[in-house]
Amino acid sequence: MLAKYWKIPATTLNYSLFATFVAIIPYTLVWLYYAKDALINLSLPLIVMSGLWASNNATNTKSKLWYGLAIFLLVFAFSSYVAVINMIGVCVLGSMVMDYAYGKQNFIDIVRNKIPTIFIV
Repeated sequence: MLAKYWKIPATTLNYSLFATFVAIIPYTLVWLYYAKDALINLSLPLIVMSGLWASNNATNTKSKLWYGLAIFLLVFAFSSYVAVINMIGVCVLGSMVMDYAYGKQNFIDIVRNKIPTIFIV
């Protein structure tokens, strides 16, 4: 989901490298060690990414439904595990870096496009 949010070109090499990066992070093993917390901690990335997608749709379509859904999902993620703010920061800033690296827009336009998403967060 993060690769789609960052708009990484869909090649087998890109997705396999991206998937192995997440699998070798040592913190993933810590989540799996504590079984009682594993389900909520492993479901939070899905909730956060859904909230970020909803915030992107909200800024593109100006629909109040998308704004409400984005705010609900992100507040739910914050209330479940406060350290999820790190993931949100990495996702939003990573999206800005990827847009700039692929040369789709200049940096000022990228920041202007992400300001509504940052305000929703």
